[in-house]
Amino acid sequence: MSKGAVQGPARRRSRRDRASWRERALAEIASLEYALERIKGRRFVATAQRSKLDGVARQLARAREAAADRSTWKAAWYGSDVDATWSNIHQVEVELLQVAPSGELKWWSADVLARVRQHLGAQDPRRRALEERLTSSGQKLLPEFRELAVRALKAANGAEESERARVRSFRNCLFGATLMMTCIAVAFAVWGAAQPGVFDMCFEDARRNERACPTGTALSSWDVLTVEAVGLATAALAGAASLRKIQGTTTPYMVPMSLMLLKLPAGAVAAVIGLLLVRGSVVPGLSDLDTPGQILAWSAIFGAAQEAVTHQVDRRGQEVLDKVRGGGRAFREPAAAT
Repeated sequence: MSKGAVQGPARRRSRRDRASWRERALAEIASLEYALERIKGRRFVATAQRSKLDGVARQLARAREAAADRSTWKAAWYGSDVDATWSNIHQVEVELLQVAPSGELKWWSADVLARVRQHLGAQDPRRRALEERLTSSGQKLLPEFRELAVRALKAANGAEESERARVRSFRNCLFGATLMMTCIAVAFAVWGAAQPGVFDMCFEDARRNERACPTGTALSSWDVLTVEAVGLATAALAGAASLRKIQGTTTPYMVPMSLMLLKLPAGAVAAVIGLLLVRGSVVPGLSDLDTPGQILAWSAIFGAAQEAVTHQVDRRGQEVLDKVRGGGRAFREPAAAT
């Protein structure tokens, strides 16, 4: 068996294991490499310009290395592989625009204008100046506008990277909050199993003269865990229903899934705290729960009640995603929409 035949399946498995954003980045890098080779293949290229093109080739190599590399948890948390990939890609785009032949500038006008409109506000002076120049020249990027286009493209790329960084920061906050709520839920379950009397969730049935607990008629070490399980299941159901309002994202950060994960431990903790409030007669009219079924039913209600808190987090998450303006987003400005 040949060496190529052995490497073929391994290479295909490696490609299947890569995230979708890496495949998109590698496709963009391949397109830029083709554009670079086309410029370098021209007959008359100055020595200084050829040296600059060699530097662009090195940047593309760094971007390809970052996009093709396997990500670690630390790189995923800090976003170093994403930033390394797209920062180099964006810088290569700027460099190619600087060295592109004058005859090819007209092909850059639509791409540069689209990127600028997607990521720079309508009042940005660089965007307004570029739009005015292109309007006066019939949407053609003339050589005398090259420096302005370069500055506008660089600013738009910086804005895009900032949008992606905000999404990553929000995702990290969600993971931190989810971890904290999970630790609290686990602590409640372990503490309740070790000392059931601390989280006494049993109620007195005056008619039958007996106790009603989440798992029967006697205090049990499984009471807290049972209540948390019911609250978690109800929170999962409520969270699945809330996802209908959450749009997807082209960023490599799973914000909708992070929002969903936060609801699960929040529902478990809310169920325990809610029953403790009922047992402490904080909620008028709910101090007497006669059967285990009623106790578990109220656990479900309190588990779903976490939606009142996490709903605000969902709204904030959608606002963060709305500010990420990818290539498929409309050019309509928020002010115009209002």
